[in-house]
Amino acid sequence: NVISFLMQHEQYTYPEALLFLAKKYNINVEYLEIDSEAQQQQEEREAIAIVLKFAKQVFCQNLFTSNNDALIYLQERGFNDTTIKKFDIGYCPKADKELIRIARKKKYNLKYLHKARIINEKEYNRFSGRIIFPIHNLSGQVVGFGGRILDDNNKSVKYLNSDSSELYQKSKVLYGLHLAKNHIKNTDFCYIVEGYTDVMAMSQMGIENVVSNCGTALTLDQIRLIKRFTNNITILFDSDLAGVTATIKAIDTILQQNMTPRVLQLPTQDDPASFIKNNTKTFVNQYIKNNTIDFIEFKYNLSKDNNTIDLIKKTKEIIKSLSIIPDKISQTFYVRRAAKMLNIKEEDLIFELNNINFENSSLRRVRNIKSEIKKDSR
Repeated sequence: NVISFLMQHEQYTYPEALLFLAKKYNINVEYLEIDSEAQQQQEEREAIAIVLKFAKQVFCQNLFTSNNDALIYLQERGFNDTTIKKFDIGYCPKADKELIRIARKKKYNLKYLHKARIINEKEYNRFSGRIIFPIHNLSGQVVGFGGRILDDNNKSVKYLNSDSSELYQKSKVLYGLHLAKNHIKNTDFCYIVEGYTDVMAMSQMGIENVVSNCGTALTLDQIRLIKRFTNNITILFDSDLAGVTATIKAIDTILQQNMTPRVLQLPTQDDPASFIKNNTKTFVNQYIKNNTIDFIEFKYNLSKDNNTIDLIKKTKEIIKSLSIIPDKISQTFYVRRAAKMLNIKEEDLIFELNNINFENSSLRRVRNIKSEIKKDSR
């Protein structure tokens, strides 16, 4: 039926499918056993969502109608108008009060612009002088904004995000997922990158199964969002120290969810947006094909030294990740792969894995005992 279709095609949960249909056909949803306070909160969320959509429309209009350098900047970065409109990119002029003027004219309640933290108490736009990247939830509803300062000489922070709210929690949203979800499902894997423009550049080149974690460490909630559509993730973070550290953490979080992480690293001076801009499509595709590796090879390649101490360190790092994998069949194949790469016996790796599992189970038992003692003492 229509609900099961939405659940399979869009990977909605049952309540999400119902709410999507209700919204599409203007059906009022009545909540049973809900107190007046909860009802008020629900109505407030809906009102904030309405003003966020309105603000996005004003920002988008600004980009193409205002005399500003924002559109020139985006074009110089290699983005065409189709991509800019596809991602609803906008612009907020410096010292902007135009949003307030239009909101009053159209009878919007300004208190919700305050609650959404778009304007401050003096009615100035918090995102003034910035290129605006609207952030959408899975169903395509605007839940927040990311703003990049246009004047790099300005002492303000380079990127400004909407504050956390009931609609927007940075750790639970992936930029571009509303556009990428069907492509992720069809290709059965997902690229995850760091920046908004990285998603835009890859999409413009034809790689549509890509999302961004918006500069945060990749979280469990974000990984579970991707898992609705695929079990395969290719991590494409920057190749600097911060990017490598984030990749290492992401690998283990992905493995914990019984998913398959792969890693692609670009030359040190590049991010995906600059790499795509400076190279041909054929070269980029060939580079991706030749340089996408599994997590074992990635950890092995972190250091090029192969002295005894370094090999021991590499081996321990790889074993640590292997121990996280819940599925024993997957773990067995990865052990075989690691043993071959490290040139050691599978039995030795399995022995170390068993030791780690024993230590972990012992720690869990100790924690449980301590927890029970605390309960009894109360």
